Amino acid sequence: MDGHISICGWLYAGHGRFCPPFPDPIAIGQVITYERLIERGVPGMAQVIDLREQKQKNGSKILFASLRFSSEGHEYREETFSPFPLVTGDKIAIIFDPQRPDRVIIDGADKRRTKERYGRERGAFLIFFAGFLAFGLLCTLLARLTVGRERALLRWGSLAPAEICGEREYFIKGRRVVELTYRFSIPEKGDLIGTRTAVPTKDDSTNDGRALRSALVDQPTVVYDPGHPKRNRLYPLSWAKLKE
Repeated sequence: MDGHISICGWLYAGHGRFCPPFPDPIAIGQVITYERLIERGVPGMAQVIDLREQKQKNGSKILFASLRFSSEGHEYREETFSPFPLVTGDKIAIIFDPQRPDRVIIDGADKRRTKERYGRERGAFLIFFAGFLAFGLLCTLLARLTVGRERALLRWGSLAPAEICGEREYFIKGRRVVELTYRFSIPEKGDLIGTRTAVPTKDDSTNDGRALRSALVDQPTVVYDPGHPKRNRLYPLSWAKLKE
């Protein structure tokens, strides 16, 4: 019943109020299962044998009912979300899957309104899911673009020794990092200045952090575009690497 409780809790907060938190990756499959149960499930009767409330982060409460019902000579006890107040001992109408009796919902007093409300909520979820998917695709595209630029810089660029001439400490998501300012010189262009962000601090406690800082600071080297020297990066780059 965990999956059913999860989706019902996501669809409702309190007695029928819609309040979606951040959905989990398999929620869309649970939404489809819930919808099919409403449309294709078998009606039946059940007795309420226990009740519990689950408090949400926003302060609202979700009511869950433990139900006892029978199907084809077998008795089942399952827990499901209740869209309205109940009392232990109540006999209520339910809809369940005869192949999977653990998939059960309480049949609302107004089935048409329940389905209309569910349709609106499902639409809101799908819009959110589409936005989340679009954001993920955008991040992937930007990452691929960054990798492509770094690979091109390594393929066509030149190397030059650099000097670290400054550090500025700041925080990213509660983690302390520094921005390095470096200087390098090339013929006919003189001195050029660049920066490298999100560099581990001197006292970073992780092995990866210490290794990255050492590679950037101990013998600083810049990769730059000979045609456009302002396009430069302190090596090692974020994604692309020189072949050994």
